[in-house]
Amino acid sequence: RTNERTNERTIVEPTPGAMSGRERDALLGNDAERARRKTAIEGVERSSANADRLEQTARTAMESAQTGENIMSKLHDQREKILSARASAGHMERDMDKSEKRMTQLGCEKCMQRWAFCVLVLLVLTGLSFLLWYKLKHRDEDKARREAEEDEALAMLASKVTSTVNDSLAHMGRVPRRLLGTR
Repeated sequence: RTNERTNERTIVEPTPGAMSGRERDALLGNDAERARRKTAIEGVERSSANADRLEQTARTAMESAQTGENIMSKLHDQREKILSARASAGHMERDMDKSEKRMTQLGCEKCMQRWAFCVLVLLVLTGLSFLLWYKLKHRDEDKARREAEEDEALAMLASKVTSTVNDSLAHMGRVPRRLLGTR
């Protein structure tokens, strides 16, 4: 009811016993009807709760699907990266094998160059040693030969000078030839 003077609402509570049991039963229904209504209300509440749970489950499923799609996308990207890395690793391995073979060849060439250099140095040293030995050995022989040649040349020169002097003196008449020892 509304109080017209103050415009306030007041709740009018029915007084107990004002309503008869029949009226009350007619309004509220009998026990079987109340139980049925109660069961129907509980069913509606349960279906509402089930609908909420179903909605929550659908949201969870949708979030799970989105998360799954994100994970699958990331896994696909990672797979592509791994495949690319494997291909790059294969190329690098082949290149490393080629480089290793080339380095081995260069090592062998360097070793051969060292050996060739050592042989060349050994040959030069052997040649120099032989030349030195030859000079030292034949130096004495050359010296003796040169001295012999010089002695021979001096002897020839002395004999020529002696014969020339003897001839000159003989022509001058001063010394007889028989004294000079010439014949």
